[in-house]
Amino acid sequence: MKSYFFTPALLLLFDLTFAQSDLRSGFIYTHSGDTLIGSIQLNGDIKISQECIFYSNNTNEPQSYLPFAIKGYQFENGRYFVSRNVKGQNPKAIFAEYLVDGEKDLFYYRDKKGSHYLLSETDSTLIEIPLDTRQVKKNNKQYFVPPTRHIGFLKYYFQDTPKIHKQIDQIKSPDRQDLIKLTKDYHQLVCENGIECIEYKKRKYPISVAIQPYFGYLSLDSKHFIPHYGGIAHFWLPIANENLYFRTGYLFSNWGDFTRLSKVPIQLEYVFPFKIIKPKLGFGMTIFQQKAQEGYIESMPGTMAITSGFLMELNKSIYLDFTATFENPGLPIIDKPNYWIYSFGTGIWFKF
Repeated sequence: MKSYFFTPALLLLFDLTFAQSDLRSGFIYTHSGDTLIGSIQLNGDIKISQECIFYSNNTNEPQSYLPFAIKGYQFENGRYFVSRNVKGQNPKAIFAEYLVDGEKDLFYYRDKKGSHYLLSETDSTLIEIPLDTRQVKKNNKQYFVPPTRHIGFLKYYFQDTPKIHKQIDQIKSPDRQDLIKLTKDYHQLVCENGIECIEYKKRKYPISVAIQPYFGYLSLDSKHFIPHYGGIAHFWLPIANENLYFRTGYLFSNWGDFTRLSKVPIQLEYVFPFKIIKPKLGFGMTIFQQKAQEGYIESMPGTMAITSGFLMELNKSIYLDFTATFENPGLPIIDKPNYWIYSFGTGIWFKF
């Protein structure tokens, strides 16, 4: 199985390509001290640090703000972003996401290179926590070297409180949970006025899955179509993107000399957040298995798969689904090498 379909690069592809997002209630904070109420476009994690697109309650026209054009913006009961400069070899201005507001402030943003965690240096400047991921080659094999630079950096940054240095030693790689806990623990140790630090939390999402009975048609030669049955499960992935799903299931068809041609989709699917008709696009792989009448079974490795279609909302938990799929096994089925398999079908999403 080709695991690269599920690397952060694929999540980046969806973030860059499908960053069209829905509007959420929120506020922008101006340099004059005013708070403007309206709606903010919820983009992917990359674009959200570069631009704020705001719709005032008094107008339908969007206004675009770059970092430092405003002090910051905040989603109602949710994420909070402020204008900051990032210090380093390539300094830049961003909307940094506030994670902890305390004696030391913790921030986050993401770009094409990945996730970045930062700490306050001044009121307007941040310094990034280093992550020295690297590989070494030994005996013609590549080995991953665990990161260590962040440990020295954090001990120096929190040098006035040696009590938390042991906690720093236990952070194998800088991540959100460990850094939030560290920053809050530091605040509790040094804060003398008893004021609690503020943790700006992402919205907590319930586990959600949509189950879909599926019926359609499949073609191996672009001329003849055969019935195609099965079931699909769509697992919601709001931590990566609120419109992203992991799509998998089991589908099968009977074809010619084969008793059964079955497949298991393993794909990421993006559903555009429109009101009634919701277009969707997917990308990933499909695992095929063919079983001949005499009992011979052959499995094929993961193959490229592209899906497109749309959902029609019937109510908040039931959707009518139309999907077309294009797959290239790259291995012969009925002696036809490297060709496309086409299928289309429909079903009902039942969201739980």
